[in-house]
Amino acid sequence: MPGLTAAEVAAFSDHKEATFRVLAKGQLKPLPGLLVLLGQLKRHHLAQAVVTNAPPENATFMLDQLGLSEAFSPVIIGDELPRGKPDPLPYQTALDRLGLKADAAIAFEDSRAGIHSAVAAGIKTIGITTTHSSAELIAAGASAAIANFTDPLVQTLLSDRVI
Repeated sequence: MPGLTAAEVAAFSDHKEATFRVLAKGQLKPLPGLLVLLGQLKRHHLAQAVVTNAPPENATFMLDQLGLSEAFSPVIIGDELPRGKPDPLPYQTALDRLGLKADAAIAFEDSRAGIHSAVAAGIKTIGITTTHSSAELIAAGASAAIANFTDPLVQTLLSDRVI
């Protein structure tokens, strides 16, 4: 934003994110299959985390709106770390907090930066085509791409972890 001071850019960004939260209130819905998957993960005692570059207020808002505030622990916020996505640090931090090695984890990502981050952390990464095409996500490094969590690949990945 040429011509704006850093403080003006920050104020604009804060206003934009606050506007998003107002407009999105009551409008967010989980992707098909997500709640079923989370139930399966819980039954099998498999840990899950959120790793996001969203501002903390947006992450909290979205989890609250989706009724998932208690579903994920930890919630890793890129801005709260020295480096966010596409650096691997956010995913490495999640692995550390979950006590997992990268080869025991799966990341579901809808952004190129997120895919770069997860893949660089050594995590098998599945792209979700909510914001980019399958081809774009795979070109970014995803192993495969799905439209939502009803894709049979999700159950295959889960059974690989449970057995």
